[in-house]
Amino acid sequence: MKRKVPGTSIRKAVKKSHPHLRFGKNADMMIYLNCVLFLKALAAEATLEAQSSKQRSIQETHVTAVAQRVLDQFKG
Repeated sequence: MKRKVPGTSIRKAVKKSHPHLRFGKNADMMIYLNCVLFLKALAAEATLEAQSSKQRSIQETHVTAVAQRVLDQFKG
């Protein structure tokens, strides 16, 4: 699988906010995949919110309306 984001970039970003954490072999790929799944779920929920308000495009209000609900789904 070709990487979209270099692993070193992900590791640096996480180490900056959590310097005490140690990474396994494929931790950077798992972090990347989790971010992609989160964004996909957020977009899907925002689309449903936009459709329920009879609009064709997603706006900021739709994303903020569903953001907490999607975040609750991804808490581990």
